[in-house]
Amino acid sequence: MMMKMMMKMMTTWCWWCLAVCALLSPCAAAASKDAADGLGTAGGTMSFQTPELSDEEGHSQHMPQHLRCDACRAIAYQMQEHLSKALHKRPAPRKGLSGRSELPESELLDTLEQCCSQSWNDYGVKELSGQKRLSGPGLEAQDAMGMMMGGGKWPFRLLQMCHAMLGELGEEEIYAAFRSAAPPGQGLAAWLCKRDCGAQRAALRDVTPLSREHTEM
Repeated sequence: MMMKMMMKMMTTWCWWCLAVCALLSPCAAAASKDAADGLGTAGGTMSFQTPELSDEEGHSQHMPQHLRCDACRAIAYQMQEHLSKALHKRPAPRKGLSGRSELPESELLDTLEQCCSQSWNDYGVKELSGQKRLSGPGLEAQDAMGMMMGGGKWPFRLLQMCHAMLGELGEEEIYAAFRSAAPPGQGLAAWLCKRDCGAQRAALRDVTPLSREHTEM
């Protein structure tokens, strides 16, 4: 009798173990795939430690050269967002008239000035696959597993770099590049970031496309 009870208990235990393994296997498989395919990998493992910054990354007033491509693409994304929202607020052309809504010069200047003068607090740096990457809205690293180090000098560096672009390229030229893209706004990084990223990389790894409501004008 005792032997039968022990056999029954062992059988129940085995079935329970099998059920737990079946539940965990999909999660383990998904985690393994993310570790293999995602940006947040380093030798097949995920790291959740804050990045260790070099002297330049931690103390320089300027954006480090190896992060200027990501920074430029973040700025391009924010310019797209601000310009798209400003155009959305403009009244549609009257019925029977051709053309599309445009921003007056004064509104264009204000829009891009507000873009560059924002806080930039949503951006910081992550270490992914052994490399430092800027992370935040419009950048691939935002969705990658890893600890982001924000604050510090990163917001000021983006603000400074954005204003430098306005001064060098001009608001009208930036707006013309924004409007000439098809659909509107989605090719700004390819034009804006040629120097910092290289034309090919900027075109292939453009900022996250705008939503339909931002691109239909």
